[in-house]
Amino acid sequence: MRRQRILHVILIFVAILVSIVLAAVLLQPPGKSLVEELYSVELSRGEVAFIHLGYSGVILRTGNFTIGIDVANLLSEKEIKDIREMSLLVYTHIHSDHFNAATAQEIFEKTGCFIAAEQAVYEALSGRVSAEKLVKLEGGESRELYLREGKITLHLVYGVHPVQIILLLLEADGLRVFHGGDSGYSPSIRSLGHADIAFLPTGDPSPSASPGDAVKMALDLNPSVIVLFHGSKAQHNSFTDEIKSKLASKIIPVETGKIYVEKLLP
Repeated sequence: MRRQRILHVILIFVAILVSIVLAAVLLQPPGKSLVEELYSVELSRGEVAFIHLGYSGVILRTGNFTIGIDVANLLSEKEIKDIREMSLLVYTHIHSDHFNAATAQEIFEKTGCFIAAEQAVYEALSGRVSAEKLVKLEGGESRELYLREGKITLHLVYGVHPVQIILLLLEADGLRVFHGGDSGYSPSIRSLGHADIAFLPTGDPSPSASPGDAVKMALDLNPSVIVLFHGSKAQHNSFTDEIKSKLASKIIPVETGKIYVEKLLP
């Protein structure tokens, strides 16, 4: 009988201990999201920090600006809530792995950011966001956006894709950033000149991008840093094998779940 009482006390003690541990786990504050951590990165002159959301979706920060490109619906509700500020959203084309109207509208309503968009995306957002902040992008043009923090310039060309797609070289805080969406190669990229960092698609699941097309883009842009996205590991490797004897660029096969910080200017 005494042994049963002792066992009963031990079981009660174990149950209480388990309850305390579970309560501690459940009540502890959730960890920081990657978006929240991105805003915590301290940047010096000439540096850029960025995260990859999937496909060709990126959010990047320079010293004064935060810019999202092709973010689609690749952000969770918590990550959207963790957005402190957004200077500019850019959409290269209408496909759903690059653009989502509800997400664009939610980020706009939270931050009041500019939205620069290819024509089909522009039309989809007309009436959903302020006309004063919605900018239509057309190939062969340059657009200047004036914000409180300074000026962002977008140099634009048409890419190669089943639907109309805009490729851009973005100038902000003295940095020149190229984003290739999931486009195939277009000779008009040559007109953009040098990029400090180039985000290049190598393929899957795009029907137009390929390692060979990305190599041609890289040779035209001669970037210091190349970030590979929108492609398989094999396609990234194929690009790297072909380009390494032609350019001395640093090559990053980008991963989600990581923050990258690159020094682009001295």
